[in-house]
Amino acid sequence: MRGRKDGTPRWLDYFPIQTQMADLSTAKDAVTLVDIGGNLGHDLKLFRERWPGISGKGRVVLMDLPEVLRGNGDPLVGIEKVEYDFFTPQPIVGTYLSFLFLLGSFHYPLT
Repeated sequence: MRGRKDGTPRWLDYFPIQTQMADLSTAKDAVTLVDIGGNLGHDLKLFRERWPGISGKGRVVLMDLPEVLRGNGDPLVGIEKVEYDFFTPQPIVGTYLSFLFLLGSFHYPLT
């Protein structure tokens, strides 16, 4: 996973964070960003580093399979880890932004 990102632009390099996320809710239970299938949380860590004022307004959630999350020793400060299989109903509703970067590339019908 690390090699795929080295030297290539990331979504935070071109997504207009300030204009698209300017009116975020500051409610305690508000969800700012959910990364579904986010592996080790690389993108969420980068989001929190680059945009601390925005990422601090609501919950930032990393969702992946239980075995992936258990294998992640990084404490991911300020990021919630939620066990999730994206073939099941989404347990977090009302999120401001959901991130599904490569899911379509690896999961397609075999018929």
